[in-house]
Amino acid sequence: MKKCRVAILMGVNNQFHCTVANAIMKVLSNNGEFHVTPVVVSLTQNAISSKLIQRMNDFDVFIAIGQRGSVFLKEASKDLVDGPQILFVGIPDPVALNLIDSLEVPGNNVSAVIRHAAQPLDVAQKLVPFLPYLNKIIIPYWPAGEAGQMKQQVTLMGEYFQNLGMRVEPIEVLEKEEILEVLKAKVERQDLVLFLEGGTNDTYREIIYLCWDRDALVCGDSNEAIINGAACSFGGNLYKFAEEVERVLMLFWADGKQLGLVPVVPLPNDRIFTINVAMLRMVGFSEEAISSIVEALPEALILKKWVSCPL
Repeated sequence: MKKCRVAILMGVNNQFHCTVANAIMKVLSNNGEFHVTPVVVSLTQNAISSKLIQRMNDFDVFIAIGQRGSVFLKEASKDLVDGPQILFVGIPDPVALNLIDSLEVPGNNVSAVIRHAAQPLDVAQKLVPFLPYLNKIIIPYWPAGEAGQMKQQVTLMGEYFQNLGMRVEPIEVLEKEEILEVLKAKVERQDLVLFLEGGTNDTYREIIYLCWDRDALVCGDSNEAIINGAACSFGGNLYKFAEEVERVLMLFWADGKQLGLVPVVPLPNDRIFTINVAMLRMVGFSEEAISSIVEALPEALILKKWVSCPL
């Protein structure tokens, strides 16, 4: 039986794309109907158009992750008559971006798997049990992140923590590569560095090392944050998300239906909050403090030991 050939467009050095793509590939690898290939591209109109034209006969479905890649892929495929099917994933409102016609009937050869935006104070509320043991919270952020909503999100979280009597220092960083140098002058003992939008690969690990040296903590928006050495992390339930991608693809491939005939189902942005107990001990949290935090987060996934050492 011929397998459905699936291409996942991934931005060069884009950690978010890598995380989502890995979850999708793991889920689809257990399904004998699909052969999945990551296709790494620069997130520009010309690069995606060129890659699509070069390889459009190699794949049955192209998957684009996130807003920028999806918009460029839509533009690149608009004049193709017999091109591959298109699946946009992770877009909160693909109708507003003109990626699809409607949630009920997306279009001729396109569909989408969408996830509602997370509540802006969801992470802040989960961090409340940490507050008695922290000096201050540092929030470095890229203002253009979260499709331009990051500045508003940081403002809401800052006000929330300040109302609880917590010192908060938001740091706007225009170039992600500069973040390490900025933090060197800011991080002190018992600080928490809160990343609201993933990490920056090698720089991310260097920031974690900096925090270790100063008995500070890192909380990151990444499923890999704990493995990299963060003390706590938060992230969406990507495997539930990937299973929805599989469902849409099965409707197209197994039943011979076009993706455009598959209604879109918006998924809740379920957050998983993970605590690395070993890291809390490493920076000097007492057993009493750790127990207090753990008991206040019954829904958290508690790691009893450090699962990996990146050193």
